[in-house]
Amino acid sequence: MPARVEFDPAGNRITLDLHGRVDLADAARIVGEIIGRPDLHGPTGLIDTTNLTGLDLVAHDIRQIAELAERADAAWAGGRWAVVAPRDLVYGMARMYQLIRSGAPYQIEVFRTHAEANRWLAS
Repeated sequence: MPARVEFDPAGNRITLDLHGRVDLADAARIVGEIIGRPDLHGPTGLIDTTNLTGLDLVAHDIRQIAELAERADAAWAGGRWAVVAPRDLVYGMARMYQLIRSGAPYQIEVFRTHAEANRWLAS
């Protein structure tokens, strides 16, 4: 799987490091793994796409991923998710996801750098 997922239940944090190429099947597995955690409520999440070499997703796939993530709304309410996306294509897709999920009960922001994302998560 093109991801390393770290769960920190004590800190109520999820860190997701994506690398290589990601397609819809990969993204669905990753989201499924994350939303299947009953021990995290309103978590802080950091999704790092810095090491992605390719993204095999189209707009319809982003909508499907958003629908899948909707299942975590109750558990993630009040949480904050930062996406680090330095590459234009990934940044655009992450912003699309952010817009689709704009009504979610948790915040999602997309940043170009780790510094920006960490500042926002700490605020």
